[in-house]
Amino acid sequence: MDVVDVVFIKKVKRPVGIGVWGAYVLATDEFGTWLYTPAGSRYRGEDGQHTGVCEVAQDSDGIGRPIVQLIPPRAWWIATWYPPDADRDVTVDICTPAVLVERTWTYTDMELDPWRGRDGTVTTDDWREFQAARAAGWINESEAAESIAATKTIERLLRLRIEPFDRKGIAKLTCAIQLAQPRRPLHHWA
Repeated sequence: MDVVDVVFIKKVKRPVGIGVWGAYVLATDEFGTWLYTPAGSRYRGEDGQHTGVCEVAQDSDGIGRPIVQLIPPRAWWIATWYPPDADRDVTVDICTPAVLVERTWTYTDMELDPWRGRDGTVTTDDWREFQAARAAGWINESEAAESIAATKTIERLLRLRIEPFDRKGIAKLTCAIQLAQPRRPLHHWA
């Protein structure tokens, strides 16, 4: 597997805020575009008043882990797989469909985060934040309906381990780690 393209992922939070990190493009297949971010790669977050930098996919000790992400075409979600030492094997950001402009994938977070734990338990975090964002007008009714539908679909796929949520994601991560690509700094992002 040759990794040649470097891209950035920009997560927009309403009403203000963004998070940005870099990734290597692994492949594009029937599920979408697969991206790899090595351990130690930098994440920059801004909330309109503060800017912070940390490592991508930090564990409880603040150490970044390698991740693989899947950006499916026109879908209201982006999935992230973690190495076996993480408490979750996969998490999903429910979001507007990601758009690629030049070298940056951009999406708007819709707050809901379905995930599957190592024990197979499936749950969705941040329902309160989702409802608060709706009440504040940051998520409109159409976006809310798409987000709820996407969450129900993802929860089902996670529970039933339907690809790409069975072995595909972790297999991509295992292969990506073997590539030994250097961590992704942020200085190339504008």
